Amino acid sequence: MGPGHAIIKRIPPFPAVGMRLIQALDDDSADIGGIVGMIQSDVGISAEIIRLSNSAAAAAKHRITTVRQGVLTLGINHIRRIAMAATVSSYVAPIARNRPLLNAWKHSVATAQLSAMLASAVKRDAEKAYTSALLSDIGLVGLMLMYPAQYSILLSSATSIRCLLDSERTISGLSHCEAGEQLAGQWSFPDDIRQVVAYHHHPPAEATEPAAIAHWAGRLASALGYPLGAIVEDLAGVATLVPPQLRTLLPEDISELAPALDQAVGDAVSSLVPC
Repeated sequence: MGPGHAIIKRIPPFPAVGMRLIQALDDDSADIGGIVGMIQSDVGISAEIIRLSNSAAAAAKHRITTVRQGVLTLGINHIRRIAMAATVSSYVAPIARNRPLLNAWKHSVATAQLSAMLASAVKRDAEKAYTSALLSDIGLVGLMLMYPAQYSILLSSATSIRCLLDSERTISGLSHCEAGEQLAGQWSFPDDIRQVVAYHHHPPAEATEPAAIAHWAGRLASALGYPLGAIVEDLAGVATLVPPQLRTLLPEDISELAPALDQAVGDAVSSLVPC
């Protein structure tokens, strides 16, 4: 039994509706009715889907009042993203009033948005890239739920990934990547998502691999105003480091991506903290 194993067993389980949505990513037979049924099994998440669908479809002639209407108006892929964001938001909710911890969730949402964009451009599955990146720091969320006070301090002080990972091991015996890999196995996440969770801070050399896409999306998110804790990236500096296969897919002025990130992050966190 490795270090931190007992902690992993105490981390709250991932929402059941989220588990079913993740499994549906690998199910080619999943249809609109099946996705709608999954979402409707959770009343809270259904309400959030309807709220966010109305926000995203502001120009629609009629107000969306059911999950099915949301799917028909926005499309199944858009609804999947909203559903996953709403699901993970519900998991994060207990720590959302802690500002450093909330900011870590914002970083995950921004990373997911950028991952989907990059994955689509290199002909990877954008929806799986979004979900993988959204869950890439699930180990961090789990450890934050267990150690909110310690993580609030840690996220406000660690200025590098190495410092963050080393300090996490001091707190719990595990880094968030190691904790996330164990949780992903415990919760039966698909292997490709588990790879992103485990290796997004130490990605493979091939830039179009999912873990590498999530890695660079995370660094870009940090440079565009959504850092992981105190690990702030310089946009010009990150732009020079992004592998050519990915850099050519980005606008010359990467800051043009900021408004879309702001919208996605705003939608994801709006239900967590009152204005």
